[in-house]
Amino acid sequence: MNNTWIILANETEAQIFNVKKGEVEFKSKLTHPDSRLLDQDIVSDRPGVYAITGSTHTGNYMPRSDPHENEQEVFAMQIARFLEKARTQHEYHDLIICAEPHFYGKIKKSLTSQVEDAIKRHILRDYMKMSENEMKETVKKISKENFPYDGD
Repeated sequence: MNNTWIILANETEAQIFNVKKGEVEFKSKLTHPDSRLLDQDIVSDRPGVYAITGSTHTGNYMPRSDPHENEQEVFAMQIARFLEKARTQHEYHDLIICAEPHFYGKIKKSLTSQVEDAIKRHILRDYMKMSENEMKETVKKISKENFPYDGD
C-alpha cells in the first residue's frame, strides 16, 4: 500500500490520518486518560517514612521518577505498538509524526527500527490543542506540503 499516515499526538491523545492520492481521511484515535490524573491519583501509596537509628531525624522516601513521565512513556509505547502492528499488516507505507519535542523523543525511543525507517518527517509541535476543524485543515496542509502531486 502506497499511503502515508500523519500522526498528531501529545501525552494524552493521538489521532491518525491516512493520506492516499491526495485524499485525507481520519483513521484512528488513541487515548491515555491516566496522563491527565494528578500525581496522588497515579501513585498508589504515599511516600514511605524512615528513621535513622540513634537519632531523632526522620524523613520521607521520594520516588525516583515522576509519575507523569512514567505515564507518558506508557502511552508512547502504546503508540509504538499500534504503529508496529499496523506496519506488519501493511496499513501504511510512510509516516509523518507531529508531537511536541519531549513527547516525540519518548515515542521515537519506543519505536522498532522498521517503524523508525518509515518516518519521512517529524514536526515538533503539539497540534492536539486545536479545534477539530483546525486539526483537519492542518493535516490537509501537511499532506499538501509533503505530497504536492496527486499522481499515482
